[in-house]
Amino acid sequence: TDQVVWTLGLLEQLPDEHTRAGKLLRATVPYLFRSHRQHLGLETVRLPDAVGICAVLHPELFRTEELSGDIEVGGEITTGTTVFDRRLNAPHRADIEVALECDAAAVTDCVVRGLAEAGRQT
Repeated sequence: TDQVVWTLGLLEQLPDEHTRAGKLLRATVPYLFRSHRQHLGLETVRLPDAVGICAVLHPELFRTEELSGDIEVGGEITTGTTVFDRRLNAPHRADIEVALECDAAAVTDCVVRGLAEAGRQT
């Protein structure tokens, strides 16, 4: 999801403020940009949930690979972290399909078109 970032130009692509979706998005998205800038020092935002939905709806936009993975539950430093074994001779079988790359422009377009459709439906 780090490959897909939105700039302030996203604000211009939101649905019209006369729609319910547009009214909600235009009231909240500017604060998302502001908080990212104030707390993270970023001029862009990431929308990992929207990218995840796009991966489900359009898997062809993502390059995936089967990996052996586990959730670290006992470590002091990495508790809760997903750890992948990428060794060629990994002792465990690959059990998780992981998206490693995506067509960022196509994913961005997919999300923006989805937002526009939400505006038309409300």
